[in-house]
Amino acid sequence: MHERADRVRVENGQKRVRAYLGGYLVADTIRPVLVWEHPYYPAYYVPAGDVRADLNPTGDAAHDEHRGRAAVCDVVLADQVAAAAAVRYDEPALDSL
Repeated sequence: MHERADRVRVENGQKRVRAYLGGYLVADTIRPVLVWEHPYYPAYYVPAGDVRADLNPTGDAAHDEHRGRAAVCDVVLADQVAAAAAVRYDEPALDSL
């Protein structure tokens, strides 16, 4: 487990994680990272190589001092689009992301 400033806790996930969009498999990983950031609920982060959909940058960005800068992306697979449903950290501030 890794921590940063007692605000973010990062753990290697112990489960297989799958994500679906409109019945289509978008991501399938056995290497999830579970990120606990106070005061939010935990979230799984999935390695980019395990994502089976297009992540199209919207032009918007998110920045967090603990996680770094992220590109906000639409998730596109087949005829399904989930607008601004993902963020991508190309250079995360946390080494474990």
